Amino acid sequence: MSRRARWLLVIVAAAVAFFVALFVLLQSSDPTVTASTPTPVTTAGPETVGFEIVVFDGKPVDGIQRISVAKGDTVQIEVSRIPGDEIHLHGYDKTLELGADGTGTLTFEATLQGVFEVELERAGIQVAELTVR
Repeated sequence: MSRRARWLLVIVAAAVAFFVALFVLLQSSDPTVTASTPTPVTTAGPETVGFEIVVFDGKPVDGIQRISVAKGDTVQIEVSRIPGDEIHLHGYDKTLELGADGTGTLTFEATLQGVFEVELERAGIQVAELTVR
């Protein structure tokens, strides 16, 4: 193989590697991901209310979520795309440590009435406000 052919092969291989890496990077940081709205799931007695928090570029997608539940409801906070931080629910003093994949679910019974901040503890960013009525 000639020297020119080897250089051409190296350049083509580098270009392919670059575009594959760019494609993977863009797939994992898609800003069009949206958070779901709270969806009550009716059960016998109190409801289970779940909502999802998605963070992109250091901010909650769709802004700070305002969630309202009844005292006695079971609340599920599902988080994604927040690697290496923890979710902290103030007032209840509940935390959820997030691993390298940045996902997890914090489940608790709403026993205290009031308005409570949900924040990314290490980043100091509020991502939701929970009202228990």
